Amino acid sequence: MTMTNVDGFDLSPLIQAASGDLGTVTCEARWARAGAAELAGLTDADRELIAVVTGERVPSEVVGELPVTFFVLQLAADRLVGPLRGGDDVPIAYMEDVYTAYKDDPAGTPVCGDHLDLALAFLAGRELAVLGPDYS
Repeated sequence: MTMTNVDGFDLSPLIQAASGDLGTVTCEARWARAGAAELAGLTDADRELIAVVTGERVPSEVVGELPVTFFVLQLAADRLVGPLRGGDDVPIAYMEDVYTAYKDDPAGTPVCGDHLDLALAFLAGRELAVLGPDYS
């Protein structure tokens, strides 16, 4: 239950705690509450990624707390204290690293296989769009 191979915020303790009440944290049982302070670092591009991957619409201004997936918590935490602090778009390597870091954790993962597939497809499409039609 360690996240030593990624320089990011480790949600393992939170996932472990949630798994005690919910069973293994998967794409189906994945909710926690977060407020404005926790979600403040999310960018517009992050919100677009989140909407594609989980279907959640995270507002840019959060009042009170709202239920969010562990996918959102991982992005938000890494925006505040992890490898995404710079504000650049989420790179494909980040998603792969987070998936790899948690894949064998018995308590679960914030990036299940379905989330990873959707995120990678979205991020690859975004990178191709930036390259434009002259990319060959």
